[in-house]
Amino acid sequence: MVAIIIFYFSAAPVIKTLMKVDPLSPERVAERRAFVIDFISTALFTHPFAGARRSFMSVRNKFLILLGVLLLIAALYYVFSTPGGNDLVLVGTVDSNQIVVSPQVGGRIAKLLVEEARRQAGRLDRTPGPAELEAQERAAAATISSLRSRLRRANTPSVPPRDRLRAT
Repeated sequence: MVAIIIFYFSAAPVIKTLMKVDPLSPERVAERRAFVIDFISTALFTHPFAGARRSFMSVRNKFLILLGVLLLIAALYYVFSTPGGNDLVLVGTVDSNQIVVSPQVGGRIAKLLVEEARRQAGRLDRTPGPAELEAQERAAAATISSLRSRLRRANTPSVPPRDRLRAT
């Protein structure tokens, strides 16, 4: 109940704009006070099985209650539907006059196979120089040699099985 009263006074500027009536005028506050007291007394002091007491609510009060419920639903939807992260998500198009291009393999270019601005996706557009190819060949040979020696060590037992039993 307290929340409804606080909402009424905090939403006063909106009510004033929509209803063209000042909700904080002394007459309106007295009317609201009487309505709240009547509502509380009906809720607290009327037996549920006693004759139903009908109180007529004006259209304005029904509208204000409906407006309050809709604002509450909208606020809850906003709170629970927005992501909780601190990430900034931007959607749009980026235009730029500068493009930075970097190769996957470093080194000198031995031969350029395409003209400027004629590159097509999936085509080879340059060949690396002989120094880079030789370095790649040496690296591949070293990797093969290392793997072969590891395989030999894995297949050769370090201590024969009979000697293991005698050592213990």
